[in-house]
Amino acid sequence: MPGENNNQNNKGVVEVYKTIATNILIPLVFLMLSFLTAWVHKVDDRMYALQQSAVTDNKLDVTERRIVNYLDTRLVDLNSKMDIVIRHLEMSQRRQEEQYRRGKED
Repeated sequence: MPGENNNQNNKGVVEVYKTIATNILIPLVFLMLSFLTAWVHKVDDRMYALQQSAVTDNKLDVTERRIVNYLDTRLVDLNSKMDIVIRHLEMSQRRQEEQYRRGKED
């Protein structure tokens, strides 16, 4: 009968597809998934390495505080030195004025 023959052909085709799926497609899909999993792990490792060396807001704040403290210290030192230089110049100016007055008096 033609219906029976068609049914057997369908069963044969299904068996061929099952064989192809079990022998070729499943291992191929497994291989692709293994490759993708390894790739994702590499990307995760790279991201972790970048996160370790990345500049965070906290690191930036600490660095900024260190720079500001350093500059404050240097500015205070500079201010002290400038005060000393100004006093020295004022004393030199007074001495010159006194010498000038003495020169006029003589």
